[in-house]
Amino acid sequence: MQRTSGMRTSLLLALAALFLASAAALAGKPGQRMSRQVKVGDVIASPTFGQLQTGWRGSVPSYSPRFARAKFVVEETKMAHGGHDTLGSFPAGWTVVARELHKDGTYNPRGATLEFMQSENHNDNVPPGQITLVKQMRLTFVDR
Repeated sequence: MQRTSGMRTSLLLALAALFLASAAALAGKPGQRMSRQVKVGDVIASPTFGQLQTGWRGSVPSYSPRFARAKFVVEETKMAHGGHDTLGSFPAGWTVVARELHKDGTYNPRGATLEFMQSENHNDNVPPGQITLVKQMRLTFVDR
């Protein structure tokens, strides 16, 4: 009886270790290309950002080449509904809104915002493989 219990415990510990290792691999490591869609708090960079429009929230002219060298923190991710515009119809897709950080990597509340898609069939699509995870930040609320 004791041997079976010990084997079960060892098996459970091995499975837990495998699960944690898999979760860490999916999360991505700083300096590596992303293998998943970005999430809120990810600090990201991509040369492709220099070719994107800033979107309707943007505070910088469209297609700013400095975005190719900048770092952004993801502030919002959501599924956007498809629809029609003057260029035709477009499908629903995963939308990312990110804010440019200061050059030293600290948060800039007045930084330019960049909005792009992580879904195919969109003009401003940036697949995860074209994005580098720089680090992760955490939003903290402070009483005044």
